[in-house]
Amino acid sequence: MRNPKKKSKTAKGSSTAAPPQAPRSQGPMTQSVWQPGADPIDEGEVLQYDPSAYDCLHAFSLDWPCLSFDVLRDELGGPRSSFPHALYMVAGTQATPARANYFALIKLANLGQGKHGSKAAAGSDDELSDSDDEEDSVPPLFHTRMLAHHGGVNRVRSMPQQPGLIATWGDGGQVQVWDATAQVDELVQGLGASKPGQVGRGAPKQLFQHTREGYALDWSKMQAGRLASGDCASHIHVWEPAAASDDGLLRVWDLRNFKPGAFVANFSYHRNAITSVEWSPHESSMLATTSADGQLAVWDLALERDPEEEASLAASGSAQAPEDLPPQLLFVHSGQHDMKELHWHPQIPGMLISTAADGFNVFKPANVQ
Repeated sequence: MRNPKKKSKTAKGSSTAAPPQAPRSQGPMTQSVWQPGADPIDEGEVLQYDPSAYDCLHAFSLDWPCLSFDVLRDELGGPRSSFPHALYMVAGTQATPARANYFALIKLANLGQGKHGSKAAAGSDDELSDSDDEEDSVPPLFHTRMLAHHGGVNRVRSMPQQPGLIATWGDGGQVQVWDATAQVDELVQGLGASKPGQVGRGAPKQLFQHTREGYALDWSKMQAGRLASGDCASHIHVWEPAAASDDGLLRVWDLRNFKPGAFVANFSYHRNAITSVEWSPHESSMLATTSADGQLAVWDLALERDPEEEASLAASGSAQAPEDLPPQLLFVHSGQHDMKELHWHPQIPGMLISTAADGFNVFKPANVQ
């Protein structure tokens, strides 16, 4: 799908984790946007994604699904944009049985562009440089350090000021703080991966007991060491409004003039509950959402519909967006089953990471800079 407001790289795309979406031909010269959940798939029809819609796309998984993850701030500088990329993250499992759960410190390195973005537009391999071929031949590196966690991990967060301090919200009603600085240092120093199935043991540094389990958890970005948690019994220690709901509506409020119902934007796009929402750390008007409808959507509130530009793009052969498609919808990523959470990378502009029941996707849309 294409957004007419972005002139250089404007394709919307989907991942390779499942049959993704792409424009379908309706005639010799006409294309339309295929919408997940709204348009049918004909018998025997196979959807393919457009590699030029992404600047990069990678997928990986742990041996158990992860409901939550967080990106660790690193010392590699930022904002950075040159491929290949490296990043660090932490993820918590939802394993059966409970004793098999852990949280994993993860290092992803050599995340190249592959055949996406400008390389997809270049065409044949003959047009690619030797340096491009060399990058494509180096596979991504995946290293982990795992620490045992009693019970499933509902939420996991890394302290911004000290990334090795990890907070977990367990399904047993406990918020725990762990010091995983040594494990993070091992990953940074490139000491390699743990042995398959090797899970370290340790005790949390702090433990806070709630009467029930919960899902709200975050560290203060202003005050190092300050942690807020909220449970399902309505016991909320620190509360912050969030633009998302179980009816699939995305709403945005101006907290300088906050009144119930007085939102400044209201988008009806997702067809199921919104499971995660996060503002871009690099573009103040941009945010992303994940939904139980299997889609991750990137929104730019600064965009407005331009009928003249849409007509010009249609004349050049670009797919025409339906009238009910919000012009602020910049990019759609799908192909993951049961999406739960997303995060923008704080130091790589445009880089997104999403978790679902079948694993993680790490990608950078071509029209998100």
